[in-house]
Amino acid sequence: GPGGLFRGLRLIPAMIDICRDVERLCPDAWVINYSNPMTAICRALRKVTNVKIVGLCTAGYLPRQIARQMEIDEARIDVISAGVNHCMWAFKIMVDGVDATEQWKELIREKQGGDYYRSSVEMLDILDVWPMPGANHVAEFFPYFYGPGDDGRDDGRYPYRSGHDFDERLVKDAERRTKLKAQGEGTEELGAPPADESASEAIKILLSIWNNSRTRHYANVENNGSVPNLPPEAIVEIPVIADGSGVRALDVGPLPESVVGYVRSRTSFFELLAEAAIQRSKKIALQCLLNDTNTLSIVHARECIEEMFEVQKEFLPGFE
Repeated sequence: GPGGLFRGLRLIPAMIDICRDVERLCPDAWVINYSNPMTAICRALRKVTNVKIVGLCTAGYLPRQIARQMEIDEARIDVISAGVNHCMWAFKIMVDGVDATEQWKELIREKQGGDYYRSSVEMLDILDVWPMPGANHVAEFFPYFYGPGDDGRDDGRYPYRSGHDFDERLVKDAERRTKLKAQGEGTEELGAPPADESASEAIKILLSIWNNSRTRHYANVENNGSVPNLPPEAIVEIPVIADGSGVRALDVGPLPESVVGYVRSRTSFFELLAEAAIQRSKKIALQCLLNDTNTLSIVHARECIEEMFEVQKEFLPGFE
């Protein structure tokens, strides 16, 4: 949506400047990106720089998410998946090297069919592929779940919205910023937040590159045929190997036809976002917003673009 679009327009020029310094000062270094919109940032950097870049997010602990639901050790789990950041599709789930995909489908339907994962279970029932990582992330990519009105069900909206409602998030974000400001001014103790699972993935990858350990991870990298029915230049979130040569994508095969159209449309959205930021083009930004499946009105999209550029003009210099 427009929030992700404009976050990308603000961040991509700054990230390009940083990577220009990397090219000049340490051209053999790996850049590990955690910033969102992940896919657009990584794609823009691949388009205009020669840096070695890998993007990391929640995909790093997909096996752990599966293992928690199955109540087994995550070391026994292997997930074959592909897609874009925050919207991946697990088309094979292995337990001890044995295909347990159908077992997983039955389990998640039974345990989560009417709870937080309700929307994901509905998509599983229709598309026959499990969407990951979490229901709130996946739902953002589709117009079916976050609409402003009744969606035709007797109970109206999806129950998983509890805890992910945008108005509720605004209140929580305001509280968090107030606390962070107080900590920065020294009027409140810092306190250590819980460890971020995805942040630890960077350490594991760097250690594997340094020690040539050849470990497996899930990361955002250039496709280059790993998913043959997606554009080769697209940034995809897939299994990778980290070793002394760096980070290398693994071939995972084609996405099922039931979901590949969704993913292709998102790669087009992110391609336009990257290009809008690189060219500093308001017109391409509008094209990008109209490519979002959640955009339902040309008039509203044009008004949104004009208003957002006006409000954020201090942070978006040079856009025409």
